[in-house]
Amino acid sequence: MNTTQRSESMNAFFDGFVHSRTTLKEFVDEYDNALRRMVERETRADFDSFNRTISCISALQLEKQFQVVYTNVKFKEVHEQFVKMMSCNNSHLKSEGAISTFEVIEYVAVGDHLIEKTFLVYFNEDELEVKCTCALFEVRGILCKHSLFVLRTKKVTTLPQRYVLDRWRKDIKREYSKVKSSYDVIGDNPHAQIYDKVRNNFEELLSLASENTEERCMELMKRIDQIKELWRCENQASGIPPTVASSSCQKVLSPHKVTCKGRPRTKRKVAVIETVVKKSNVSSKPPRDNNAKTKRRKNQVSDFFIFFIIYVHILFA
Repeated sequence: MNTTQRSESMNAFFDGFVHSRTTLKEFVDEYDNALRRMVERETRADFDSFNRTISCISALQLEKQFQVVYTNVKFKEVHEQFVKMMSCNNSHLKSEGAISTFEVIEYVAVGDHLIEKTFLVYFNEDELEVKCTCALFEVRGILCKHSLFVLRTKKVTTLPQRYVLDRWRKDIKREYSKVKSSYDVIGDNPHAQIYDKVRNNFEELLSLASENTEERCMELMKRIDQIKELWRCENQASGIPPTVASSSCQKVLSPHKVTCKGRPRTKRKVAVIETVVKKSNVSSKPPRDNNAKTKRRKNQVSDFFIFFIIYVHILFA
């Protein structure tokens, strides 16, 4: 996010609460009101996502997959890509094993004229992996219209989970919504009431455990792990959606110390489709013209000697 976008988001956050003559004391009170309004908007948006459905523009199962799991706000962005997909056309360029390269032409209306924009889309049929040169998924986290058009051409009906991000899913419970705050009405949320009650009991249990021996503490932790595993299995059997922490929690390790000079060598597993894209970018670059470079240097040297001779002639004339 650049400086302009950050400034616009801050202005939208304080819109209607803060003005140029607001004092420091008024700012603290209005900041709390702005937070309360933000929570109310998020609660209303969650309610709309579960009780109001935005119709699909197409009969594709790909769009249906996003409609079921994404919030309404994010699905509108995906919905827009499916609408713009109608103005695209593609052609198959080449295939290297399981990876196919497509040239997608997008027709953009500028006034009364249509402008053609060309993009390259790489599709790995074995791993159902797609990559476009517009890099919309890498920047905004949603598949672009060019990739969707290629997926429709290849008759892909179900996307891998790596293209359906957890941060915009409506079927995942957010742990922060259970935490009591000064600008939230906890009485309206029964899950937050239960969370607050259990947390208070665990604080008392934590105080008792800290006064016992290490063996008693290990016994307590073992029993807690057994209860967690039992309840997790029961929730999965009953279809209760997981939380963000339990569904996407990964252990982050510190990088290894590099003793050699220069940039450390990466050990990240590179996908096959990334290798093909890099190879294609290298081959598309124009070759370096060494003869032109040598000729330019000779011209610079000759110009220097001509200037030097004229200078000496004027000096001793």
